[in-house]
Formats: sequence, C-alpha cells, structure tokens
Amino acid sequence: MKTLDRLKFEMFERVDRFGRDYSASLASHTYVVGLFTVVAGSATDMGSRAAAQVSEVGSARGTTETKSSARNQLQEHVERMNRIARAISISIPGVLDQFRMPSSDSDQALLAAARAFATNAVPLQAEFTKRGLPTTFVADLQQAIDAFAATIDERNSSLESQVAATADLEEPLEAGMKGVRELRSIIPTIFHDDPGALAAWSTASHVERHSPRKPPAPPTPAPSDASGPKAE
Repeated sequence: MKTLDRLKFEMFERVDRFGRDYSASLASHTYVVGLFTVVAGSATDMGSRAAAQVSEVGSARGTTETKSSARNQLQEHVERMNRIARAISISIPGVLDQFRMPSSDSDQALLAAARAFATNAVPLQAEFTKRGLPTTFVADLQQAIDAFAATIDERNSSLESQVAATADLEEPLEAGMKGVRELRSIIPTIFHDDPGALAAWSTASHVERHSPRKPPAPPTPAPSDASGPKAE
C-alpha cells in the first residue's frame, strides 16, 4: 500500500471510531450514520485487500528468488557447453559457432541460446562427453531450461496478481474518501456547539500528508566580551 493510501486508510479507521464514539448524538441523523457506515466498510475492505496485497508482494519476492536460482543453474550449463565447444572447435572447426553465448543478458536470450545448444548438441554428444561432460548433459540442460521457463511464468503470474491486488484498493479508497468529504461539511454543523467533538473530528478526519518539520534551532548567541571596556 502506498504511503498516502495507508494514511487515508488510518484516517478511515479514526473516522469510524469517531462515529462509534458519538453514535448517540448521531443516531437521529440517518443519512449521516449511513456515511459513517460507508467509511467503516471502506476501512474493513481496505484492511483485507491490503493483507492480500502484502501476501502477493511476498509471493512475488519468493518467485524472484526462485527464478534467480534457476537462471544461475541454466547459465552454468550454457557456459560449460560453450567452453567445451571451444575445445571441440580446435579439432572440428565451426562447432563453436553453434554454441555462442547470447549477446544479450535478457532471460529470453538465455532461453533461446540454451534451446539452440540442446538441439545442436545432439549429433555431437560423443565429442562433448569425451571432453568431460556427463552422458546426461543434454537431458540435464533440457531440465534446466524447463525449470527456468517455469519460474518465468510463475514470476509473471505473481506480478500480475500483485498489480491486481493493488488495483483492488482503489474501489474502497474512493468510496471512503467520498463519504469523508461529505462528513467534513456535515459534522461541523451537527456539533457546532460542542468544541470537544469538533476537536475530535478535526483530528479524526485529518490526513497527514507530510512529516512535520522540526522547528528551527534557536540561533547561538554571540559570545559576550567579558574583558569589559579597555582602560584609556
């Protein structure tokens, strides 16, 4: 939840508390009671949706870590094959051209290169294995490709859910603010002769948009001349 949205959410909770504290005085004002109900509902709704948003953010972070690990593993497979291809190219010119490292650092470039490596290595498996790679290196590479591709899909899905959870906050936020805007004009009229209620309402309905500034430090007094006037 963005800082301003959080501050508005906290304001909704204070307004709801004001409505409950002064429910006896407001009981005869049915429409006003309804506005407080709207604000209270917005606070509750935003609380539950914010919890969902936090959950989605945590999920996105988890998929990011999983994706990073899967990417590193695939990168290692590709780099290993590239090194062995250099060795093979000494005896079989042109082999290295089939196992070039991707020119871009993007995930899709790495996947494309890895898939090309997996295809191009099949007729050369014996050359790779006799130079140190395990006999399962093509299958191992394919497994790493599938794992990385899956984490990309999971990450994208998680990000979409996170964006959706953030957007879900807009509806209760707008409804709550609409109710508060009306109440800001109505409450001073209802409690015009109750300074305590008006002060409580001012505090409840206020949104602190900026951190309060610290008062400036008082100027340091200039040192006095303790020597007194000089003798003539």
